[in-house]
Amino acid sequence: MKPGLFGTPNDLLIEATAFRERVGNNELGGYTDDTVRGTIGVVHRFSETASLQGGLQVEQSRSQDVLGRVDATLVGFTATGRYDTTDNPLDPTRGVRLAATVNAYPKLMGSTIDLFEGRVSGSTYYALDEQADYVLAGRLAAGSLGGAPLADIPDSHRFFAGGGGSVRGYGFNTISPMMFGQITGGRSLIEGSAEVRVRITPTIGLVPFLDFGSVSRSSLPGFSDYVGYGAGLGLRYLTPVGPIRLDVATPLNPRPGDSRYAIYVSIGQAF
Repeated sequence: MKPGLFGTPNDLLIEATAFRERVGNNELGGYTDDTVRGTIGVVHRFSETASLQGGLQVEQSRSQDVLGRVDATLVGFTATGRYDTTDNPLDPTRGVRLAATVNAYPKLMGSTIDLFEGRVSGSTYYALDEQADYVLAGRLAAGSLGGAPLADIPDSHRFFAGGGGSVRGYGFNTISPMMFGQITGGRSLIEGSAEVRVRITPTIGLVPFLDFGSVSRSSLPGFSDYVGYGAGLGLRYLTPVGPIRLDVATPLNPRPGDSRYAIYVSIGQAF
């Protein structure tokens, strides 16, 4: 990141990422994905709370699942808008967060498929008392894919739900439409969470929560496919840097192959 490019409220962003994912289990199937991605763009800061990022992205990936193997090259434009009025990045007690991303990878720019993505998310935080010992928190997210058939889209761009930042109680990225009893990912997503964050002592907090998520075959988000519901209780150890999170959750309507419970540990709140 190069802040204040040429003395303007614009930041130059250059990013390179390489990752491998191996997701799923014997009962639900899964996928493997290897991706290398590079991005160059500009972040314009309208204010301390609002920004817009736009740029060029190039990606090479290889993935394998029940639908077959996909080798894809994606070249296109990416744009993300953010609005954040929260009071703390790791442990917000008041304010809202909004984000929207649009990616376009047309064949005319060199992509092997036409792919168009849209994602939106929002969360809100409301303290019931002045000391913020009791905080209500909620989150909603949705996304949609257009362009190429699902079997030609890399797994890293298909939609899945489940995991510590999604529907707790389920394995990472295991909520999905299925074919031959195995997850395939989908073309749209809708998910949400609700929490009550209670500070018991200056360093200890408890968080009961409820999550839901559904991934659809169509490009229109909805509940036509399986909807996963997870509930649980979290323990927070509150430090000056941020909370250390321990969540224990269970799926309320598990499928064959889902675990009875899941445990998540991380730094910061779930959202």
